[in-house]
Order: sequence, then structure tokens, then C-alpha cells
Amino acid sequence: MVRKTQFLLAVAAVVLCAGLAQLVMAQSGTRSYPQTQGTQATQGSASRAEAPFDDRLWSYLKQAQYRNWASLPGVPADGYPGNSPHGERVKLYVNRTAAAGQDGFRAGSILIKENYDASGDNLMAVTVMYRSEGFAPESGDWYWAKYEPDGRVSAMNNMRVSGRVGMCIDCHRSAEGNDFVFANDAQ
Repeated sequence: MVRKTQFLLAVAAVVLCAGLAQLVMAQSGTRSYPQTQGTQATQGSASRAEAPFDDRLWSYLKQAQYRNWASLPGVPADGYPGNSPHGERVKLYVNRTAAAGQDGFRAGSILIKENYDASGDNLMAVTVMYRSEGFAPESGDWYWAKYEPDGRVSAMNNMRVSGRVGMCIDCHRSAEGNDFVFANDAQ
């Protein structure tokens, strides 16, 4: 029974990795990357039949059940005090790629921060960092996205908050280690 369970878990991991690989290939293929305009990013033109990358990323994260992912070592799994713009309480989730390489996050690393109000009960937003090799070398190859609690991509000034998001890059540029990630900075 244990071997069968291990086999099924291995198959599920392969299926999820294949789904992410398809997302990566679609995002970094012939379509143009989202372009930055001001502090927000706009979505490049995509065929009508194909959902924007940020929507497909959210679908993948839900399918992968990101809330079952771990946090980084030293980061409380039940959440910790946050600050603007993320909310007064936050929870961090990372995929296995990020967890295995927090000293140098590899391509494929995903970090998800759930942003809560002061009570820690009301989810206000979900912010995502996804490292895609060659996406944006000047900002660590991170793809940024902010989602409403229902999974819709957040908008600011009528623009989707995804891709090369200036306000995210500007803030995260100050992270130690030149990796754009605060969660692994010395406390």
C-alpha cells in the first residue's frame, strides 16, 4: 500500500510539473512578454482562444493546491506580520524548486504570499513571484502577479498587475543578496 501511494504521488508530481512546463513554454515561446508601462505591466497580444499567461498561472497554482506547499525555513508557516503593500498579516508558500534553492532561487521557483488584514482572517490579495529564465534579466527574471481573493488578476489604473511590475521590482530590488526576495534575508 505504501509503494502504491508513493507511486501515485510521483505520478501526480510529474503531471503537475508537466503542466508548469507547458506554462513556461507558452509564456516564453513566440508570444511577446508583457511590456512595462509606468509602474504596471500590460498583457501582450494573445490569441482569443488562449488565456493570458497570468490567468493560466493562477489556474496552475489552484490545481497544484499551493496552500499545501511549505514555507521557507525560518518563516512561520502560520503567517507573520506584514507591511505595505502586502497587508498586515501574510503567509508565504513556496514550491519545491524554491524550497530547494533558497540560496539561489532557480528558474521555476514560485513564491506565493497571501495578504491578509490585521485579524489574519480576511484574505485581501495573493501575490506571486515566478522565476522564468530569460524573462527579465534586469529584475532577476521574476514574473510578478497580484490576484484578488477570487483569482482575478488585480488591476491598477485599468492595467493588469502582472509581468514586469515596476512597483514590485522597485521595492524588491532592495532585498539582500541581489535576488529580489526578502524572505531569505538575514533577520
